[in-house]
Amino acid sequence: MECGIRTWTTDAAPAAQRADYWVGAGCDCFLNMEVEPVQR
Repeated sequence: MECGIRTWTTDAAPAAQRADYWVGAGCDCFLNMEVEPVQR
């Protein structure tokens, strides 16, 4: 496994999609959360 600094950027994303990128990155990489429907 390579150790080092990882740079995340939204430079290549259109301005309208930059917030969505960070929400997705936070959920996928930091929180590792998935949404599932409530079972009744």
